[in-house]
Amino acid sequence: VVDGVTEQYMSKGQMVTVEGCAPVLFTPSGSQAQYAVCSPIVDEEGTIYFKNDSAYMMAVGSKINRIQVTQLPDKTTYTEGEVFAPSGMKVTAYLANGMERDITSYVTFSQDPLTVADTDITIYYNHVLYGDRFDGENGNETGVAVLPLETYIDLTVLSTEEHTSVSSVMDLIGQIGEVTLQSDNAIQAARQAYNALPEELQPYVTNYDTLTDAEEEYKALHKVASLIDGIGEATYAKAEAIYKARDAYDALTMEQQAKITNYELLTEAENTLAKLIEEINLVEEQIRGIGIVTLGQEAAIQAARLAYDKLPDDSKAGVENYDVLVESEKYLDGLKKAVEDVIVSIDAMGEVAYSKADTIQAVREAYDALTAEQQERVTNRQKLVEAEEILEKLIAEIDSVENKISAIGTVTLESEPAIQAAREAYGRLPEDSKAGVKNYDVLVAAEEALDALKNPTENPQQPSTGNDDQEPGTAGQGPSTGEQGG
Repeated sequence: VVDGVTEQYMSKGQMVTVEGCAPVLFTPSGSQAQYAVCSPIVDEEGTIYFKNDSAYMMAVGSKINRIQVTQLPDKTTYTEGEVFAPSGMKVTAYLANGMERDITSYVTFSQDPLTVADTDITIYYNHVLYGDRFDGENGNETGVAVLPLETYIDLTVLSTEEHTSVSSVMDLIGQIGEVTLQSDNAIQAARQAYNALPEELQPYVTNYDTLTDAEEEYKALHKVASLIDGIGEATYAKAEAIYKARDAYDALTMEQQAKITNYELLTEAENTLAKLIEEINLVEEQIRGIGIVTLGQEAAIQAARLAYDKLPDDSKAGVENYDVLVESEKYLDGLKKAVEDVIVSIDAMGEVAYSKADTIQAVREAYDALTAEQQERVTNRQKLVEAEEILEKLIAEIDSVENKISAIGTVTLESEPAIQAAREAYGRLPEDSKAGVKNYDVLVAAEEALDALKNPTENPQQPSTGNDDQEPGTAGQGPSTGEQGG
């Protein structure tokens, strides 16, 4: 929008001046300077269309500030001798009113064969006939000469030899086709050919992404296939390798998975592993079933051990509670050994004698320390009972002898029957039991005292039985056994 301008015209021989007139937008010249024969029509971009007497269709639009290639053509690399191909190109005109117009269909460019010296091509827009220029004093000046608008596209023109080298690499890349596990040689050939190209030509290999994509896909396929082959014979120790192969396979797309030719090996390995894990779980369950270890659990412990031993050596490491089985076996062995030790101790007692009292007592204590279940396993426990009964009789006999000795009292000539009875009772004891008579020395002393009483000439002094100090008035009395006679 500009300020109004002053216009002058002749009317009846007089110059008329008018202020605030709209500026002149367009003044045709030559054969186009004719009257308009229709009302102006304006489109959405602000362009005014009208037709004049000479049948010209005129379009007066906003000034084009610049043109620009907003989408490059499909091809920007050529071989010398080829002609520029605009396919895919888009050219946009930027108008002074802020609008943009697609002018691709109206641009021109050289059709001459390209040479290696060409580094770009000029794009022209030649459809502007009139220009204008605003002057602050004179208003809008029309009919200003307009130079063709232009822009540029960078091109690369290869020599025939360079084109052949690049095309050869692109052909090898194109031959890769669908990537499979058998594509290794084709991919390597294309990679080697690409790497052999001079660095300045490598950017012109337009399908290079196809090569890198093929390398990545082959790498993914080969990795999975190698992981599966690496499993070998499926064992529990291979569990991690099997899981890793499965994860790698699942990371592939469905299309890639279909290309894994040894996938069946993976599923077979997984099935085998599942069975091995099931066997391990059963063994662990048997071990948990042992519970508190008693002699009654021996069958359960033996069954768990048998199941464990049947596992492949490789699977045994998977039994996480194996230490429970080992400890149970040790504890069971301890229970059984305790029983066996008591049985052996009972047998070792041999013929019962008083001198074996401590041994019999120790065996009894060992037996009593056993659980009721263990005691039931002591097959010769009756022998212990019988030995204790015999020992009890022996002790009773010893006690009887001791009582007879104690009953002797103060030795007199009348003590002879008691002394003889004690001596005879002592003599009837088994030799082994005689050591148990704790007051046997009293019997010996009584016998000596009696002998002294019976033979006074030979024994002028009465022997003492352990009481050397005698009260006055006791002279002539025999020795005492520690108890006064009746």
